[in-house]
Amino acid sequence: MNPYLISSDESKVFDGLQNKNLSAKEMWENDCVTDIKLRMKKHYIFEQGNKCAYCKVDLHTCHGGVWDTEHIIDKDSSPQWTFEPLNLCVSCKDCNQAKGTRSVTKSKTYRSFPKNKSNYRIVHPHFDIYEEHIEVAVPGVTYRYKSAKGKETIEVCGLLRYHAHAGRKDVDPMLQAVLNYAGDKQTPEAMKAAYDFLASQLGMDKCK
Repeated sequence: MNPYLISSDESKVFDGLQNKNLSAKEMWENDCVTDIKLRMKKHYIFEQGNKCAYCKVDLHTCHGGVWDTEHIIDKDSSPQWTFEPLNLCVSCKDCNQAKGTRSVTKSKTYRSFPKNKSNYRIVHPHFDIYEEHIEVAVPGVTYRYKSAKGKETIEVCGLLRYHAHAGRKDVDPMLQAVLNYAGDKQTPEAMKAAYDFLASQLGMDKCK
């Protein structure tokens, strides 16, 4: 993903706000950055192909009210990176709310903005290849982690919430346990056990 390119005039605006010793919230909500934020949001909606950076659900719209401009490292804990393009993306409101101000880096003492993917505990929209960490069978339905970073992303961004959204609050606890076991182990034996259980529940011929 290409980061937003800050113009010299925009940079002066950001520097002016940061020199005033304002909080991140005060800087971000200042009237002088309203138009810049709109341009940033439109840029990332386009760059991400109208898909949330975390759940990959296609929201089918460019309407700014549907999207949140997401600070990957939350701006409250790191106000110095409030306008850092590599710290920005767009997300759906549910992922943004679930992630909140949870820590996503491996350290809290970086002197400059961390630009290495190894600095992050979750999948970073700018530095990571999403598919290397999370397999999405159907966006908004099911997610399977392929790495520790993928697992952390699923947890931090609350991607398992789609079970409830899809009306699956009454999941069979036995089925849930078997699928969780297969997802955690991710071994051929665990996957076969899950397949065999599903086959028995659906009355499938396991020999086919």
